Amino acid sequence: MKQTRPLHRVVIKEEYVALTGDHVSAVLLNQIEYWTIRTHDFDRFLAEEKGRAIKNGKDLDVSLTHGWIYKTAQDLSEETMMHMSVATIRTRLKKLVERGWIGERTNPLYKWDQTKQYRFNASKVAADLEELGYHLEGWVPDERSLMASSSNPEKGVNGAILNFKNRVSNFENRSCDILPSLK
Repeated sequence: MKQTRPLHRVVIKEEYVALTGDHVSAVLLNQIEYWTIRTHDFDRFLAEEKGRAIKNGKDLDVSLTHGWIYKTAQDLSEETMMHMSVATIRTRLKKLVERGWIGERTNPLYKWDQTKQYRFNASKVAADLEELGYHLEGWVPDERSLMASSSNPEKGVNGAILNFKNRVSNFENRSCDILPSLK
């Protein structure tokens, strides 16, 4: 029987190409957005699990990531199927950081770990896309930051914190195998 390989898709958004000026940076920006969205979901999942643990009288010491992802340049090259050199990927990531479209840091808990962590800056991307006549699909301003920006008209909606919307959450379908002591 012939084995089939899983299908992989790489998204190249027109608006990201217009924003970044090249398809490689556009794909990397989209990949950082993709993983940032999933990290927010996982933070919510961990918060729910912490709540369940507390109800059951257990202490669950798991810290939330708040949107920061850990990806090496090699990982990103392989995930995006571009198979570019690590140096090329790092150069493109540096451009995205300099423009403010993604954040970059090292591990705040372990100073010896110098691996870069990244975070998608939806507010900055949305503002810059607006200037080009595009819209950041799937992101909406957080209600609290909208109220704060409406009290300061100079700040406007672009200064609001954005959250991803219209996601189908699969928390109910997730297994608790990663936290077996909570079953």
